[in-house]
Amino acid sequence: MSLFSNALRLAIQESGLSQVAVSEKSGSSQAQLSRYLSGEPPQRPPRDVFENLVDVFPQSRVHLVAAYLEDELPPKFRDQFEIAVRRGGSSRVREEAERSPSFRSRMPHDLRAAHDRIGRAALENEFVANTIKSLAGFVPEA
Repeated sequence: MSLFSNALRLAIQESGLSQVAVSEKSGSSQAQLSRYLSGEPPQRPPRDVFENLVDVFPQSRVHLVAAYLEDELPPKFRDQFEIAVRRGGSSRVREEAERSPSFRSRMPHDLRAAHDRIGRAALENEFVANTIKSLAGFVPEA
């Protein structure tokens, strides 16, 4: 499954919109939207459809764009680079030392979506961040 598929699924869940509503607002067919979500080829929409989808989810814009771009990295470079969101909403490429753990790419899409959602919440809410740090103390180091 692509990173874009996961990001799009999360954006739809967070917005509360149905797939029918998203397809109507984006001008994409419901069948094609379903393929983007399931990861069936093509997993990512063409640029014009992508731009319309991003317009439907302004609150998830940066994450959708970053996921779309990261999917463009050739597989042999995915362990070395990722597209990362900067404060202020712009993106850049980060090297492996700053990258998220390699196990993240092996997570099932629902776990990765939850991981991303918790991570975003921690960046926006100090209480959530402190709670996660406290819970991490109960998990043995790998």
